[in-house]
Formats: sequence, C-alpha cells, structure tokens
Amino acid sequence: MEEVSLHIDQLNYGYGLIDKVYSLRNQLVIVEQDIIGLFNLNYPMIQDLMFLCRHNFPDSCAFLINDLEQQSLIEQGYGLSTNSCRVYTEEGAILIGILINSEKADQISNSIIQIFASLREMSI
Repeated sequence: MEEVSLHIDQLNYGYGLIDKVYSLRNQLVIVEQDIIGLFNLNYPMIQDLMFLCRHNFPDSCAFLINDLEQQSLIEQGYGLSTNSCRVYTEEGAILIGILINSEKADQISNSIIQIFASLREMSI
C-alpha cells in the first residue's frame, strides 16, 4: 500500500489531483470547479466546450449531482461553493483535456488517467 501511495504522490505533478478525486455513484469523479482550476478555464468556457461537444458528453461523462450527493461530497471533505454542481468522470475530464488540446492539458489528462488507475488499484 505504501508503494501505491508514493506512486500517487509522484503522479500529482503539482496539480494536487489526489485531493480532487471523490467517490459518487460508485465511481470516481472530479468536481467541475476543480476541472476549471486544473485546466485554467472559467465557467462560460467549460459550458461552451460542453455545448459544442454535447454529443460527446453523455451523463456517464459529466452529470449534475443531487442534494444527497452534495452532502456526500461535503462528508468527503469537499467545500462546495454553489448549490448546483456538476462532476466529471475520468472520461469526462479527459474529454475536456482533449478539447483544450494543449501540452498542459495533455499532461493533466495523463495524470488523471494514472491517478484514477492507481485509486482503482488501491480499492481492489
């Protein structure tokens, strides 16, 4: 277990990804506010990306959470700043990175893949 922990620390690349991943609906997710911060976006930009590629963003990639799920995030340590909140699965977060198409977005997407894989490995 310690080896996996060290591996995750190395994968963070200064982005603090491990602290941005939560569990909802039996899957790992990243809150939209953190996606915006990771990829250096703003709310209108991410909404535009999702609108332009709405066929690529099924509910399995990004979804609005309900009140119970908001409470679950709070219990997991997340400080929500809005009442309405969208979360992104691994696939959704990677799609955002692909749409941005920059070197930094590629690094973040690769880190997301590795962090999610490491967290799944730890839960086995």
